[in-house]
Amino acid sequence: MSPSNDISFGDNVRILRTAETERLGIAEMIGNVYGETTPSESRVAVIGKLTSDYAFNVHFDTLNVSYWFAPHMLEFVNHAPGTEVHVHGSPFKSVRQRDGTWKDIPLSPLNAQGKSWLAQLSGLAAWLIGSFIAAGIGGAASIEAGPFYNQLVRPEWAPPSSVFGPVWTALYALMGIAAWLVWRVGGFRAARTALTLFIVQLALNALWSWLFFGWHRGGLAFVDILLLWLLIAATLVAFWRISRLAGALLVPYLLWVSFAAVLNYAVWQLNPQVLG
Repeated sequence: MSPSNDISFGDNVRILRTAETERLGIAEMIGNVYGETTPSESRVAVIGKLTSDYAFNVHFDTLNVSYWFAPHMLEFVNHAPGTEVHVHGSPFKSVRQRDGTWKDIPLSPLNAQGKSWLAQLSGLAAWLIGSFIAAGIGGAASIEAGPFYNQLVRPEWAPPSSVFGPVWTALYALMGIAAWLVWRVGGFRAARTALTLFIVQLALNALWSWLFFGWHRGGLAFVDILLLWLLIAATLVAFWRISRLAGALLVPYLLWVSFAAVLNYAVWQLNPQVLG
């Protein structure tokens, strides 16, 4: 229980001017109360002489720094009305009212991660477009893929060329949605490793089409697809740790590339002069 009836979590407060606060450059600055503690237990360094076993943590946005203060070092300014707090995974956000109370406001399912509808939809569009740009880059090398593929010696279990277009279209869509699900949790910074893996595997994916269909390098294409398989597996694991649904959406992609790798090897071996 706070010893002050005037100051509580979320309030804006002004810092008392002392030699120490002047040295720190925070004298008479306004900050926001981020927390409370019992110094005898937490052992935090406190600015100001303690008259009770209680201290407030104040954060200064302009300096991006926080300090602990004895209560008498703080002057109440206001309850910071409009301040929003959202705990990841919660279906509510808490909004500070003028009287100092907090009001819980339900979030829509799409907005459950704290992003607006527009931001969510823009993010989905961006990741889908990014995935299909990679598809387009690879597709530029596959303009004559159908006739070229049909003239190759293929194993009996090889699918017809008409299968590949619809399958890859569905897989690229699933990839874009999976990346969006990971991104929406906390943005690119929160999932940097997972999303970087995703982008690198997209590049290898596009490169394979050029190696196999554009430059007729079956061996290099096989090396590329093996590396691609490893990156997809790593991306799937990284996605799964953030969003199980996102990881699950990459399973069909991994299975198809597994099949494509075997097909790549078989066709390469059957056409050494064409795909040398």
